[in-house]
Amino acid sequence: MLCPLAALREINLGQWDGLPVEEVSRRFPEEYRMRGIDPANYRPPGGESFNDLIVRVIPQYLKLIKASRGNILIVGHAGVNRVILCNLLDMPLSHLFRLDQDYGGLNVITRAGGCLKLLRMNAMLLSGFSV
Repeated sequence: MLCPLAALREINLGQWDGLPVEEVSRRFPEEYRMRGIDPANYRPPGGESFNDLIVRVIPQYLKLIKASRGNILIVGHAGVNRVILCNLLDMPLSHLFRLDQDYGGLNVITRAGGCLKLLRMNAMLLSGFSV
């Protein structure tokens, strides 16, 4: 069943949304620098910080996990994926850009006895791939 959830939408970058990185750094040089210093807490003009994103995403993610009786598939953007992974790995959000999330990459998380475990991160679907 396909069920789009607003809580799992990508981070809102406000005035930066849709702009190439080069244009953001040119038009908003001080703000861009500040986000580089503190990516977890910095909010682009009119947008969200990654701390805002984790507050929005993780409760919905945990609700889905709790309600699941089997496999679930969450299709998300890199920001959403990274905050889920940071939460799962108990990793500070200040390090979220250390986690590669390529287009079409697959993160496989399993649950055993109430514990969540990351089996694969940023895997690419190739012939012979198995979960």
